[in-house]
Amino acid sequence: MPKTRRLNGARGVALVEVMAAVTILLITLMGSGYLYISGSRFLANQQRTQLALQLAAQKLEDIRGEAYLDISLEEEYYNDSEAYDSTSYTREVVVTDPNGTYKEIEVTVNWSDGSGAGNHELVLGTYIAP
Repeated sequence: MPKTRRLNGARGVALVEVMAAVTILLITLMGSGYLYISGSRFLANQQRTQLALQLAAQKLEDIRGEAYLDISLEEEYYNDSEAYDSTSYTREVVVTDPNGTYKEIEVTVNWSDGSGAGNHELVLGTYIAP
């Protein structure tokens, strides 16, 4: 390996080496920042979805607690909306009686996330027999 010649025995790092190291560091930090932001958005979306699932399950349990003959086939009877952490959730309930021997219940929860990426929908259903 050939020896490099240094002026007056100076030791240190060249400016080009420092610039290369800083560039590599910045690229790494930008990638880490992107991963952090993407992870935060994913986590927030999962929390909203989990809350929507809880709201749908809660509504189903409320309806299951009623007597079979008291479960109304009128959709507007069960519909409502709630807001949590600046996100508005709307629950729509559809009760059908396909053949008179049981009732089919579907709860649909709609919400829009804060980023404006669009509306989301979650549907949870069950059957209730007398």
